[in-house]
Amino acid sequence: MQDSLRQGPKGETLQQAFTRYRDFAMASDIDLAEEVGFGCADDEVTVDRLEKLIDSPLPADLRAFYLRHGSYSMSESGDDWETIHLSCADDLVCDLQDDDPLPGLGVVEFIDWFWGGRPEFAERFSREQIAELNRNYHIFGHCYVHDNRHRYYYFDRAGKMGVIDFNQDAFESACEHDFEPMLQASPAHFDLDGLISSEIDAMIARSEM
Repeated sequence: MQDSLRQGPKGETLQQAFTRYRDFAMASDIDLAEEVGFGCADDEVTVDRLEKLIDSPLPADLRAFYLRHGSYSMSESGDDWETIHLSCADDLVCDLQDDDPLPGLGVVEFIDWFWGGRPEFAERFSREQIAELNRNYHIFGHCYVHDNRHRYYYFDRAGKMGVIDFNQDAFESACEHDFEPMLQASPAHFDLDGLISSEIDAMIARSEM
């Protein structure tokens, strides 16, 4: 196996990273889910609407992704193991305005909603701390590692991106390694290309464990 497939080169784009993972999977005889790939581009009005609904500016590269690709998904079902999903702005706007709406894209409210309720958040953090986390960090995609573990992609108000590794059976670990540090200072340091390249590296490493 070529090392160039295991770790992306400096400056790798997200398109190149996704292609690298497909090449690695084929070379390693890994069965891949039926890839959906990129979606349809969002328009400026929809992207602007999303910013207003979450009361936060989008990173410039995420805005550009929406306007060029809209979305990306490694599988149709959304719950195939080791698959990455980036929702389009139009779907997020619809979810936020639905009759039974997604409460928001803030990290706590989104993860709480995604898992059907995580009362541990209210037990561990004050209302002010939860509000701060939701205000300063917004989720835009995830990797479905397996049924109990998801890696959530978020951006901060400075336009940098990061990852929350959330295992439903290891809540304390997520608090110690992700949520508590986020209350002190933003750990986000990726741009969109760098985040996806790093995540593909991690997916390949997990497949070889």
